[in-house]
Parts: sequence; structure tokens; C-alpha cells
Amino acid sequence: MADHASPRVVIIGAGIGGLIAGIHLRRKLGRFDNFTIYERSTDIGGTWHSNTYPGCASDVATHWYSLSTDLNPNWATSHVSQPDLLAYWKSLAKKYNLYSNLVCGTNVVSAEWDDDQQIYKVTVQDVKSKETREDFANIVISATGIFSTPRYPEVMGMENFKGAQFHSFEWDHDIDYHDKRVAVIGNACSAAQFMSSITDDPTTSVVNFCRSPQWIYVPPSSTRISDFQRWMFAHIPFALRLYRWWVYLQNDLFYVGYLGAHETGLVKQKITKDLTKQMTALAPQKYHDTIIPDFPVGCKRIVFGASYLKALHRPNMEINYDGIQEISEDGIVTKKGIKMSFDVIIYATGFDMMNYPLAIRGRNNISMKEYYNQKGGPQAYYGTMLPEFPNLYILCGPNSTGHGSVIFTEETQMDWAMQLITPVLNKQVSLFEPTEAATEKYNQMLQTRLERSIWAAACNSWYRPTPQGKIHTNYPGPSAEFWWNMRQPVWRDFKIIGGDRWMNRRRIRRVATNAFRMVIFFAVPVLLWNGLPGSFNKGDLISYGQSLLVEVSDYLKYLKECY
Repeated sequence: MADHASPRVVIIGAGIGGLIAGIHLRRKLGRFDNFTIYERSTDIGGTWHSNTYPGCASDVATHWYSLSTDLNPNWATSHVSQPDLLAYWKSLAKKYNLYSNLVCGTNVVSAEWDDDQQIYKVTVQDVKSKETREDFANIVISATGIFSTPRYPEVMGMENFKGAQFHSFEWDHDIDYHDKRVAVIGNACSAAQFMSSITDDPTTSVVNFCRSPQWIYVPPSSTRISDFQRWMFAHIPFALRLYRWWVYLQNDLFYVGYLGAHETGLVKQKITKDLTKQMTALAPQKYHDTIIPDFPVGCKRIVFGASYLKALHRPNMEINYDGIQEISEDGIVTKKGIKMSFDVIIYATGFDMMNYPLAIRGRNNISMKEYYNQKGGPQAYYGTMLPEFPNLYILCGPNSTGHGSVIFTEETQMDWAMQLITPVLNKQVSLFEPTEAATEKYNQMLQTRLERSIWAAACNSWYRPTPQGKIHTNYPGPSAEFWWNMRQPVWRDFKIIGGDRWMNRRRIRRVATNAFRMVIFFAVPVLLWNGLPGSFNKGDLISYGQSLLVEVSDYLKYLKECY
């Protein structure tokens, strides 16, 4: 184990969040290098490394779904595919020399807070050999992501099926779909992207089992970024930045106009009407009565799926809303008692958002899962920290995202977190921990606002797994509000251990800054009002300035004695 005298950071996960954390450490701490990024997979990229199903792409506009410090003027389309996104993040890992701090094929088994040493004792395990070893960290940054643990349906008989079956997160590229009967369970974002590909072969028969319809948005047909646009982005100052802001603005205006309020209104009626028109225009007539949801737009995540709707015209694809009673050795039995034979079952059923995947324990040996259970579901302080878990930072934690770019969310979180991490790594503070009172107050505000949002409508989604449960994923405001609230920490909301001198210096700097502003605010108008030539000579002005500085200096000395 490394020397505990040297402050250390452990980052869990080398997906987008873990890379953002590493980049922040590199950019803002210069020569600091005592950090390790543990990744259970064989390479970096997280969801863009693991999700390799046909048609996999970002449904958030790419110029918004990229790092603000490293914009790419060369994106060829508005929504680029998985290989391009993975290549982008690999290039950033090389640029910031993160591979030297990366350990792949290693799973973080647990992290337990030691209150005596004020460190986390971290246990890691080699994925192949299963050998374990111990590490330590003054600071742990959890970047496991929200799409890291596949969720399977609760259906009897899954273990009895004799054919091939897998989750879309773990796509089996060895399967030949020619002349195969395929069942796809689920009709959300992933299924909408790969369904067109697996139905290209007319000999492949596909049945899509759906629990309920989805609202499907059909983006403009032209998503290509022209050569001229890319030239402007690369050569005209601020052109790319302005385009990014425009894409962001459209995203936040959609929130303000639609997602933020539960009540019906003209904007909601128009969007509902437009989506209904788009969907019925593209889907076959026989599905018009079944594909339009009975819940409001935005209650569930909106699916981008023009290709999905078009694929419904193919004779080898059909939708089934009967529900699944059980899975047999050779297929599926619906709740209507109809037996259907299949060679392959693909689960496009999303991810487990409720349960934190790692055994992290804080003070009094409480685990994150136990803390969440105590609170009736996941909750955190500004989606980033938890009471009883000192120096632990969760990227894309509870109620930190939902309708915008996850990358923007995690950048905002790391900008905020670095203001707490830096004094710990500089040995000025031992730990930061949000108070229980501040966390409860913040989450009461969140849930009150969320109950008035579209996400509180009557639909079953990963935003709100149970009808009366907590909405634990979404932030109840536009992205700009989240950024504004996290510009700097509210220091009174924290327990701060071992940082008295640092806090005193911070207070003194703040008072000195305010005092200087007061001098400027009051002195300059007085001088201008009285007029320098008539009311003051040069000696008077110098004397006046000196007296103000003496008063400020005396006040700072007084504060230093007080603290």
C-alpha cells in the first residue's frame, strides 16, 4: 500500500465520468499525479465501450454531448455513432495522459471509510484471476455511470430457454440472424436503434414485445454537418462555441416550455399533436391505434426512432402488446396463452437505476444502499455527496440529470467538487462532508418541485420506478439552473474537519475582497462628487487612502484574533 502521507484519489470507472474526473485533476492541479482510475472492462469508454449493438449512437446532439474544453469541429453529423464517440474519448485520454493512471480489468469490490486515519480502504479485484489487493484513498470519485448494470425483466423461465439470449448492453456479435426467429423485449432507446438493422434480412422474423407504447420523436431528416459548417467551426473564432450554445439553448427551452410543468398548456398540446402526426405518418395504418401512448410526452424518456417506425412496414417485423407470461425452452408464452417459438431473445430492458452497484461504506459502517433505503430511494446533496460519506463524490448521482447532456452535468459536478478536493490534496483540510440537515432541506425542495413536473404523471419509467415513489433521477429545472447553483459550494452546509486555518484564511480573503469593494464603492463616488482639484490635493488623497487601508488592516487583524 502506498504512503498515506501523500494524499491520493481513487476514481471508480473509466467511462465518461471517470475520464472527466481525471481530466479535471490534470487541468486544475498541474503536476498532481497520485490518482488511479480503476475500470472493470478491458478499455475506457464506459457505455460507449460496452454498447456495441447495431445502430448505437447518442440521442443527444453531439456538439452538446462533448467536453466543453475539447470541442470537436470535425463531427460529420449532429448525432454521431458509437465508434466515433469512443474514438473521441480515447483521444482525450491520450491527450491528458490518463492511460498512465488507468488500471483496466480491475473491479472495485469495496471502499470503507476509516475514521481514525480519515481515508477509504479500497479493495480491488482482478477480473480474470480473481486476486484481490488493498489500496487507499483520501478521496473517492464514483463514476460508475447510470447505464452500467443491465436490468432484466421479472419473467418466469428465463433460465429454461435453450436458444441464445442476451441483453443489448452485452451484444452477441457471433450470432447469425439469417433464417432466425427473434424476440426483442423492450421498445425504448436501444431497441429503437438496433431494430432496423436486425430486420434488414427478410429471412429474419422479429417480434417486439412491448409493455406500453413510447413517444417517438422523428428528428429532421438532414443531420449531416456540411463541409462548410465544419470549416467555419474549425477556423472562425467562437463559431463552434456559439453553435454549441444554440444546441444547448434549444434543449433547455424544451424543458422550460414542456417538461418543467405538469399542467396542460398550449406548448404541450402542440408538441403532443406534432409527435402524434409524425408517428402516424411513418408507421403502418394497422398500428395507429396502438403506438400512441396514453401518458403525456416526457413522462418517460422520449425515443428517437424514425428508423424504428419505418421498420414496422417490413413484413418480417411486428409489435406485440399482450405481455409475457413466461419464457419456455423454445420461446415465449404471452399472457393471452399464445405460445410463440424463438431462436434468439434480446433483452432491451434498460438498466438498474435504483441500486448502487458497489459496496461503499461510510461512517458507522453504513453502506450507500442502506442509506438510500433509509431515505426511501436514492438521494444526495446536489446529486454529488452524501452525509456520513466524507470525501466521496458521485458523478451523475441522484437527481442530477434527466433531460440534458450527461457530460455537461458531470463537468458541472467536477468543477464544483474540485473546490473541495483541492484543499484536501493540498493538506489544508482533512475532509468535507455535507450535513444531514442541508441534504434533507435540498431534497425536500427537489421532490416538491418534481411533484409538479411532467415526470410525476402516471407512467412507469426509470425516472420513477413506482407510482408513488421518489423521482430519483431528474433535476427539476433547466441545465442552466443546475450549473448556477453549483458555481461554488455553500460552505455552511458542510462538516469540515482539519481545516480551521484554511477556513480562517478563506474568511479573511473574503472579508478583504468585500472591504476592497466597499472602498471602491464608497470612496470613488465621494471623490468624484467633491471633485479632486477643489476638495483634495495630492497629499489629502494619499492620506485618505492610507487611513482606509489602516482601517481595513485593523479589521482583518481583529478577524484573525476572533477565528
